[in-house]
Amino acid sequence: MTLKTGCAGIFVGVLVSAAACDRASYMAIAPGTAEPPDSITNPLAAEQRAAVLQYVRERLKFDSLPHGAGDRQRLTRRDPATRREVLGPIAKILPERHARGNTGPALERGRIVGQITTDGPYATLGLPAGVSYLWIDSLRPTDSLGRAIVIPADSSVPARRVDVYYVRDPHAAHGREPAARWIYAEGRSEFAWLTCATNGCCVVGVRSAEEIAW
Repeated sequence: MTLKTGCAGIFVGVLVSAAACDRASYMAIAPGTAEPPDSITNPLAAEQRAAVLQYVRERLKFDSLPHGAGDRQRLTRRDPATRREVLGPIAKILPERHARGNTGPALERGRIVGQITTDGPYATLGLPAGVSYLWIDSLRPTDSLGRAIVIPADSSVPARRVDVYYVRDPHAAHGREPAARWIYAEGRSEFAWLTCATNGCCVVGVRSAEEIAW
């Protein structure tokens, strides 16, 4: 599998998507995801969960238009014991409505860029059953790496850090395809593509281009 230039799409033998994480064209570029309150400094901390969930309820919206801002499918993973693909839970991923307007400083400070709902756990990405929110911070587009945190809506379930890799694309915010999508890397597992900024996409579940292109 090879990765096309930028985040416009990927090939899996043949081109399976013209744009894996480009933003749907029906929306104008917005100023970006609403800034979180100063009280949220580390969403991994259990004591900040209430503030995070209040921030979600009061300031954020997630796109779910019928013609496809996000993606819903059954996730697949590779069983290391049998080396076979195994079907996992059904998962829906939706982009935060204004995420494609985020800047580099916004993603370094931290923003929630998507919502994920599953009917069962998916350990590869740290997803519990139910609703979770995807937070990105410490991301500097110059080095492509940052921190992603899966934040469950259920406060009794711990948040979990996962890998994230930033793919530069100056045209990401103007794409015509869903802004959030599941992609299966053959022989590995699913990862999530989201248009998370004006000039690129966040690939959650990997930490290097080599993991999504071979």
